Amino acid sequence: MPRTPDLVSDSKLITEFSNSATIHAVHDIDEAGSRSYRKEYWKWDRNFGYGRFGAVLLQICVTTGAKQDALRAVKVINKSPNFNRELEAIAKFSHKRYEHWFVKSFGWYEDLSSIFITMEYCHYGDLHHYLFNQRSLLAVEAQQVTRQILEGLDHMHKNEFAHRDLKPGNILIKLKPPEGKWWVVLADFGISKRDEESNAPTTTIQGTKGYMAPELLGFPDLTKPKHISDFKAADMWALGEIAFRMLTGNATFKSEWELMEYYQQKRPFPSDQLPSSARGDGEEFICNLIGMRPNMRMTTTQCLEHRWIESQRITLEELG
Repeated sequence: MPRTPDLVSDSKLITEFSNSATIHAVHDIDEAGSRSYRKEYWKWDRNFGYGRFGAVLLQICVTTGAKQDALRAVKVINKSPNFNRELEAIAKFSHKRYEHWFVKSFGWYEDLSSIFITMEYCHYGDLHHYLFNQRSLLAVEAQQVTRQILEGLDHMHKNEFAHRDLKPGNILIKLKPPEGKWWVVLADFGISKRDEESNAPTTTIQGTKGYMAPELLGFPDLTKPKHISDFKAADMWALGEIAFRMLTGNATFKSEWELMEYYQQKRPFPSDQLPSSARGDGEEFICNLIGMRPNMRMTTTQCLEHRWIESQRITLEELG
C-alpha cells in the first residue's frame, strides 16, 4: 500500500460520530500561547450536488456559540486506491498563499467506506449553473473570469499538477456583480494528475465531454497524453472552451463530428458567434488555446502575457 503523503495526513480531522452529528476534536493555541480544547458538532443539512465520483452535501455547525450561518460543503466519495490524489491536491492548494484561486478545504475525515472532504461553502454556486440561467457574460466579465481561472491553473501547472476536468461546474463563484467584482475559484481535483505519478499512457478517457481535447477523444494521428506536459495542454483546450461559452452561451463545436471536421480543416473556427467586443484579441486568444495539437496551444505563462488577458490583471488587495 502506498505511503500516505504528509499533506494528506496532516489535514485529517480527529472525528467521532453520533446518531445525529459529526464531531471534531479541535485543539487551539492563541497568540499568547494558551492552549484550549473544544468539540465542534456538525449536522447534515441538505444535498446540493452530484458528480461522477460522489455527492456534495451541506453541513451546519450546531456547536453552542457557533455563528448562525456556519456552513460548510462536504464532498463524499467512495474509498478507492486514488483518493489520496484529490486529498493531496486540495490540501496543497488550501494553503493561504493560494486562497484567492482555489476552494479552501478545512480537512477531511473517513468512515469504513467513504472519504469526507470539508470545504468552504460558496453560496453563489458554480459557473455552470450561472451560465445555464444567464447564458453568457459581457465580454469584459468573461475576460475577468478567464484571467482568474488562468491564474489558478498557472499555480497548478507550476507545481506540476494538471487539473484534467476543467469545466464551469468545477469553477465556484465567491462573488459576482452586483454585490461586487467577479471572484471565482477552482475546485474538484478528483482526477488531477501530478508529475510524480506514473507516466504510462492513459487507457481510459478522463474528463467531461464538451471540454475534452481531441487527443483525449482518440482522434487519429494524435497520441494519448503520457507526460504531465500533455495533460497541461489538455487543460488549456478546456480553458479555451470555457472562454468561448462565457462569451457566446454556446459550445464551440456542437458535436464530435463538428470537432472532427475542424480537425480535418473542413470547418472554420466559429468566430462569427463571438460578440464584436471580443473579436480581434479575444478571438486570437481562444484560437491559440483550441489548437488541434497540444504543441499548438499556449501555456499558462503565454496566456497571462496575452493582450486580451493582461489588461484584466488586478491586485490581490482588490479581491479582498
